[in-house]
Amino acid sequence: VLRLSVEAWSEDPEQLRLIGDAATGLGYEAAVTKRSYSRTIWLDLTPAEDELLAGFSPTCRRHIRAPGKRGYRVEAITDPAASKALREIFRESFRRTGGQAPRLDWDELIRLGAAAAAPVRIVGLFPPGPGGDLPIAFAVAYLHGDVAEYAHAGSLRHPDHHLPLLYAPTWDLMRWAKRSGAKCWDFGGVREPSAGPDVDASGLGGIGAFKAAFS
Repeated sequence: VLRLSVEAWSEDPEQLRLIGDAATGLGYEAAVTKRSYSRTIWLDLTPAEDELLAGFSPTCRRHIRAPGKRGYRVEAITDPAASKALREIFRESFRRTGGQAPRLDWDELIRLGAAAAAPVRIVGLFPPGPGGDLPIAFAVAYLHGDVAEYAHAGSLRHPDHHLPLLYAPTWDLMRWAKRSGAKCWDFGGVREPSAGPDVDASGLGGIGAFKAAFS
């Protein structure tokens, strides 16, 4: 083992301070560059599914239903053969916003997600007809106790630019998280409201709007 990285999460600043002090006492050093986010969209998953759905914006509810009406399928990804497609979709999604995709072991992530009662789920959106065995969009969520985190997602450019690709997989993940005992949903970070017009130009503003549609 060359390095062990520990990330702590809590809504309580005092609890975070105590965890940090304990880690320092054990010889850990604070990271110079932090990749964690300070703002997110936080949802209560305890209401019934129909109540949750009713709380989304009307546009969000339409976008959740739209792919199914056109024959698209939302399915869990459990076959490691899909790892190459996920890797390419992930990279393409980051390129569109001028970023670089983090390196993930997709084969291992799929293997973990395929296990019974796994704390991770990978969901893909599959098109009808030829090529329907490979996803054109996907989303990943992790369970951290009673908190579910929207961790990774990506989509390809689609010939039908009006078809929303990530709303239906995201709703599937929320339902899975709720069934798995999660009480809260963490949307994985959003930019500060003062981030400026460059965010919209990069496409990150659209990502924030997508997450806010569920709130």
